[in-house]
Parts: sequence; structure tokens; C-alpha cells
Amino acid sequence: MDVLSDVLKAVRLTGAIFFERHLHAPWVGESPPSAAIASMVMPYAEHVISFHAILSGSCWAGLAGSPDSVRRFNAGDIVIYPMGDANVLSSAPGMRGLPDLQEYARPKEQPLPIVTRLVREARARGLTENRIYEILSARAGLGGDRRLADSLREGRSDHVLETIRTARAT
Repeated sequence: MDVLSDVLKAVRLTGAIFFERHLHAPWVGESPPSAAIASMVMPYAEHVISFHAILSGSCWAGLAGSPDSVRRFNAGDIVIYPMGDANVLSSAPGMRGLPDLQEYARPKEQPLPIVTRLVREARARGLTENRIYEILSARAGLGGDRRLADSLREGRSDHVLETIRTARAT
């Protein structure tokens, strides 16, 4: 087994946010340090890891402000910044952009994708909206004051989704 596989086994991922781009040269996208956006994209996360999956074509990627780090990447490559460093992807080496922090803000007019998925899973299992509310607001554990909805706010959507999948309609 390779080192990356070992690391991914040890890491507990609690959520992901994806931006899909279809770009044509010339283009540049600069990502801010993850510490600058962490509270917007994953409010209770201890650490945010930036990554880019190149699905087609090619691009140049590197650390922002570090021309020596720039490398060419092709379709099928994944660029990972595990320390959350500011980084640049572009159609040519040496290009820079300005990060737009508003891109990372949660949309106020629509639910997060995990909420939509939870509702879809619950309805597929015959759960009513009232039952979903009961499940999310019920106390978690014996004598605890935490609720399942707290897990959702903390980014533990996998736990909430599994609870919805095993819940019984009443």
C-alpha cells in the first residue's frame, strides 16, 4: 500500500464542498489559505484541506507567491494542499488572480447539499417532515443535552445520514 492510502485511512473526513469549473484559456483561479475560509465552508472543522481534481485538459498549479512550486498537471491528476496553503491554478505558468471570498460563503437562499440529501434519504424511507424534525431534535445519548442536529452543524453529516437511514417511520 502507498503512503497516500495509509494517510487517507487514518484521516476522518467529515464533509466536502465542491466547485466545478469548465474553463478555457486564458484563465486563473487563486484559492486563499484555508484558514481564511474555514469558518465559511466548514464552521466546526479543525482543519480544511484544499484539493483540485483535473478532469480534462491540463493546467499549472502551485503555491501562491512561490513560482518555484508551479508544476503542470493533466487530466486524472489531483493536486492536494494538506496544510491549506494559498494556491493558484492557471492555464499558463506565472499567472495570478485575486481570491473571491464570497465564492466560499454559504448560500442563504438554498439549503446545503447535505440537507437536500438528508431530506431525500428520509423521504425514500417513508419519513415525514415531522419525523425528520423529531429525529434531528431528539437528545443524543443517555442524559445528554446534545441533539443530532448538533452533529450536522459540526460537519458530522455521515453520522446524521446513517441515523436517518436506520430510522423508522412512525
